[in-house]
Amino acid sequence: MVPVVESQTMIRRSTIGVFLLILSFGILFSSCTSGSSASLEQQQLFSLPIGRMEDQLDIYYDGVSAFDDKVRIVMQEGIIFIANSRGRKVMEFSSYGDLLSLYYNQSQNPIPVLLQSANDGNRVSSRAALSFPFLDVGEIAVSDSGILFVEDAIPENRAEYDEEQKAYLDRVVRRFDRSGIYLDYLGQEGVGGTPFPYINALYVNSSNDTIVVCRAERAWLVFWFSPAGNLKYKVTIPLTDLPSPDEPGILTTLERIVPDPEEDTLYIKIDTYKESRESLSGTGSSIEYFASYFYWLNPASGEYEGSLEVPHVVRKQDIPGLQNSQDEEVLHEFLGVAHGGFFFLMGPFGPDQYQLLVVDRQGVVIARPRINLQDREIFFRDFHLSRNGLLTAILVRDFRADVVWWRTDRLLEDETGNETRR
Repeated sequence: MVPVVESQTMIRRSTIGVFLLILSFGILFSSCTSGSSASLEQQQLFSLPIGRMEDQLDIYYDGVSAFDDKVRIVMQEGIIFIANSRGRKVMEFSSYGDLLSLYYNQSQNPIPVLLQSANDGNRVSSRAALSFPFLDVGEIAVSDSGILFVEDAIPENRAEYDEEQKAYLDRVVRRFDRSGIYLDYLGQEGVGGTPFPYINALYVNSSNDTIVVCRAERAWLVFWFSPAGNLKYKVTIPLTDLPSPDEPGILTTLERIVPDPEEDTLYIKIDTYKESRESLSGTGSSIEYFASYFYWLNPASGEYEGSLEVPHVVRKQDIPGLQNSQDEEVLHEFLGVAHGGFFFLMGPFGPDQYQLLVVDRQGVVIARPRINLQDREIFFRDFHLSRNGLLTAILVRDFRADVVWWRTDRLLEDETGNETRR
């Protein structure tokens, strides 16, 4: 039996042995950078009513307080999985909106009427309802082999407190096989291990490795597991020691960590800010956005192996009460990484309009299409980027949730030379 290498690495701010690509140009709507800027059509797949039935989204928002329920969407080979924390359930749909299966807490949900019960562990139908006592459904992921991964909470009396990280350890990742049978749960050490702190994201790569990204008060932590559930790498990224450009007075924040879809690599997006004087006398100052960077890290060695400055995007912003406008730099959200190392980002473009940036690892913007979102109608949204670059979203309104996608995978066809699949 081949032993599994386990590495628990504290990230060091060693000299980054790869050049930093500084892209000092601005993109002002009609940029000279390569890539298409046309609008992408939003295709609606289906809608879910708001409610408690098995094919409905159980959600409540009073319009005033912060919305903190988790609703997550994952698309795998044309099948849509939706996690609903308030409903303590995970729903599986075809791309046409047919409910295929339901994983649900039967004490929190009405008896399913559309699906056949499969609690005996033997499905006699491809459409089945599977009861499981979820406490708090969160992040989800699906492997190519059909394993469903679901973040869940453990009972409060079993939770632990990590004094070093200043974090409660009360999350686990449950695994269900393709037929819906519950297998086990992953903790920090692997199967049956110590619970995780707050889980920020959950991924499965093309090798069926599971990557759990966690946040604590003092650090981000990444737990990387083999398909068997054995710990391969544990990476700790202290918030006080984030990588940053060689520039004085820089403040850094870590936005997101995303694993490469195929390689053992972590991509870390860092946003930086800088204090600036508001007057020549220096009597006032403000914190302004400076730049964003990608750093890629080898989880086995703990070393940074590359970096890239995110291309700057500038838009015209009208000044209230005046007949002129000013340039405003746009901060982009990191959506994910597609096969081949293509970074997808999204930032505001105009009323109800956003611009996507698709950037390769050399910093070239290969596409910058626009998409439309009715922000005033949507109070929650979640995006999922598939490995082949297809962008799917769930857009939640007062009375329904729309499941949509944009064929962003077609933007990569010329770059990868591969035919994309639905």
